[in-house]
Amino acid sequence: MLLMPSCKNSSPLNWLRKVSYLVPPATALEAWILFGERLGLWALSGLIIASIGVALVVTTSPTTQSR
Repeated sequence: MLLMPSCKNSSPLNWLRKVSYLVPPATALEAWILFGERLGLWALSGLIIASIGVALVVTTSPTTQSR
């Protein structure tokens, strides 16, 4: 939900491809909040890496290729 405003100018398929990488980290966070599951070092590092990757893809403008 937080990435929707930043992706509103792109097509729905592009938005879905970008945000789909956040499903596993979001599920891990929900399990931590709702069920008190522990997040290990690997889970936290994966969550951070996936979030940074999606943020980079969403915030960078597409480069134009010139021939």
